[in-house]
Amino acid sequence: MELNPDVQRRISESLMADRWQAREMARPGHPSSKWILVGPQMRGRLVMINDLFGTGAHLASSTAPYSGRIVPNWQVRARFASAEMILAMARVAETASDDEPVAWSRRRLHRRLRDVGWKRATSCLRALFGTTTQWTTPDGTYRLTVSVQSGYRARSAVLTGPDARVSIAPTTPVAVVVSLAEAVASGQRDNGKDVA
Repeated sequence: MELNPDVQRRISESLMADRWQAREMARPGHPSSKWILVGPQMRGRLVMINDLFGTGAHLASSTAPYSGRIVPNWQVRARFASAEMILAMARVAETASDDEPVAWSRRRLHRRLRDVGWKRATSCLRALFGTTTQWTTPDGTYRLTVSVQSGYRARSAVLTGPDARVSIAPTTPVAVVVSLAEAVASGQRDNGKDVA
């Protein structure tokens, strides 16, 4: 789903109702304007753009200092996604543990994805020794692919589907990725109810 200005406005209004602060607001008729929102704990930062090159959302960790602790920067870029997917990730971004990035928490990611109904499409041995691991929704329409460099450290992840294209940095917390997967699963359940 394209993150057009109406979808961006809906996302922004929903987050502002959850006490997110708008640092910049998109203006209708100005293609270079954008939404910049910061979470109530100043941990999450969401930027949504609508310009000549298309639309998109960029969710990242904020660079606010935390009592001398170094917080790894992470980011998720969505070219296509539903409002529910963006909202789910943004709300979790405020509370997600920075100690469990996708890069070295693939087992935890697998357990959490399995809990929300996703299946690993890659065999156990291939997931353990291969360069990519893939998970899919039960009907196979959405796919999360985690690419691994040498050793066990992931170098990138991407979620693709008929209406989604989301790039995930390796330092992104597992909880943020799982919130995206839950939003996809929830959307599929809702669509199934509409069809029935």
